[in-house]
Order: sequence, then C-alpha cells, then structure tokens
Amino acid sequence: MFRNNFGSRNMNMNNKRIREPFLINLAEETCVNNEFRKILWTGQHMQLTVMNIEPRKSIGLEIHQKNDHFLYIEEGIGHVLMGYQKENLVYRRQVKKGDAVLIPAGVWHNLINFSLKPIKLFVVYAPPHH
Repeated sequence: MFRNNFGSRNMNMNNKRIREPFLINLAEETCVNNEFRKILWTGQHMQLTVMNIEPRKSIGLEIHQKNDHFLYIEEGIGHVLMGYQKENLVYRRQVKKGDAVLIPAGVWHNLINFSLKPIKLFVVYAPPHH
C-alpha cells in the first residue's frame, strides 16, 4: 500500500512509521481501512490516521485541549457537531465525500454516521495524539 525508500530503521513498537519520509495513496488506504482508527504515520509535530465509522455509530463526543484536527471525508455521509461547551454543540453540519472539517484545540466535537454505509475518513492531528 505504500512505498518508502528510507528503510524501516525508525519504527515504534506498534510497527508504525515515525519521523521518516513517507509516501502513500491516502485515498486508497482510507477506503480499504476497516478498523475504527489506524495510525499510518507519526511525526514530531503531526500524526496521520485513517478511520472507519460504521453505520449508526460515531467517533464519540470528545475534546482535545492541545490538538488541532483536520478531517477529510473520503466516503460516506454523516453529521459533524462542534461547540465550546459539551452541552451546547452549536455547530451542526452534514458532511459528505470531499468535505474537510477543521477542529481547533479546545472544541468539543463528534462525527456521527446516520447512514447505512460506513464513513471513511482520514484525520491529521497536530501535534500527535494517538
């Protein structure tokens, strides 16, 4: 699935690539992933994961005080909810293939799949989180 000409000298214990150049067909890797969250690459300042949100499931309401997020929907339809208070998620939008969602640190958020097909997305965390 990926090509890497720099060898595997910088691997962590979970066999994830860390702090070395990395090339991948991200659309393909995102669409074939069936794990809830799979870490693809971790650097000093950011991390790349792919996610699979099954029908009628969600990421789960969460907040990260020190991490910005970039979500890109590769397949599926869902709803993103965001807000500065857990009980007041004032930002509510439908998301679909091709949509990008930027979540600042300190914002409560959730991505919910109301459809009958999985949502396939990739997420960039800055700084690394998982």
